[in-house]
Amino acid sequence: MNKPIYFDSNALLGSDPSPSAFSKKLAPHFFSKEYQPKEILLNQKYYLEEIFRLLGAENFYQIGFFGDLASAGSLIAMDHYKETIFSSGKSHVSLCSGSFYIKLGFDHLKELGCQIHEIQPNDSGLITKEQLYLSINQRTSFVSICAANPLTGVIHPIEELAKVCKERKILFHVDITDLIGKKYFSLKEIGADYYSFNARSFGGPENLVCVIKSSARSDDCFLEKESYANLYEPLKGALYAAFEKIDEIHLEISRFRKLFEKKIVEQIEGAKIIFSHTERLPTTTLVYFPKVSAQLLCYLLYKEKVFVTTYDPRFGTLQDQISSYFDDPFIPWSCLMFSFSSFTSKQEVEQLEKKLIQCYERALMISKGACDETS
Repeated sequence: MNKPIYFDSNALLGSDPSPSAFSKKLAPHFFSKEYQPKEILLNQKYYLEEIFRLLGAENFYQIGFFGDLASAGSLIAMDHYKETIFSSGKSHVSLCSGSFYIKLGFDHLKELGCQIHEIQPNDSGLITKEQLYLSINQRTSFVSICAANPLTGVIHPIEELAKVCKERKILFHVDITDLIGKKYFSLKEIGADYYSFNARSFGGPENLVCVIKSSARSDDCFLEKESYANLYEPLKGALYAAFEKIDEIHLEISRFRKLFEKKIVEQIEGAKIIFSHTERLPTTTLVYFPKVSAQLLCYLLYKEKVFVTTYDPRFGTLQDQISSYFDDPFIPWSCLMFSFSSFTSKQEVEQLEKKLIQCYERALMISKGACDETS
């Protein structure tokens, strides 16, 4: 029986797609019946300091914990409304792709005069400072972006965007989920006002979304909640494990990706690596497969127990994300994204190459047969 191989959003977790199982391995005693809350509360400050150190945050930053993205987005929107919109009247909000949960938060404020404007990436999949300058105005008070797009792999120049926002006195939010464990960064150096991340994406506690605010102003909604105290240690452990593997990701796993891309382009005529000349996450590759449907190819791979990605809950479908980049409307429907991780082995990559080429040839035959029948 073929063993499943994951090249989708569960790639980080190896063959076990349950993040809670990974968390329990990090701190099993905190999930046992004998667990006493007093233990973790006594060490609460230490764990938070370690989390901040790993993320490159100042000690005076505030942190909030939430059970889902929607709650985190609502908190950010309401905090911004109370602190900025209510007092200044600047009610325009600019959102980049992937900020759907931030949009949900601000949607509730439309009745109070909040206006939302969405910024689309350029032909290279990037949000640049030039685009940001053109998109903001004197009433813009908030900009939100995901630091990287997990479907295309593109990394946005967030430090440059942060400088633009600071220059125009606009508050800036960055979702750093897709950078954790894949690129070195420091929250202090990025220079944003709000940060957020979903712990599940790097094997942390399930149903835990963190929001960090780079402000020393005391605000009850950003104080640590004791109900999440038992997750501090597994969160710190997951962050530590993720950052510890960055060098391996950039050296070994990035090498696997390059070999995979080279093999596919050589073996499949007309195949292309999308955004290959743009800075990308070292774990992600987006591939165009000519003359076949991505859904059909994805299904054939699924039958071979190979799992790939066509969707992300924050960004929507892959096709929606890239449809504006191409003049040919059929190209987005022939693209698949493959995700690598420190769990990815050379043997798995070789299996992927073999099965992918076989499935592509089958998809090509099926597509050609369908075309012959309709002609």
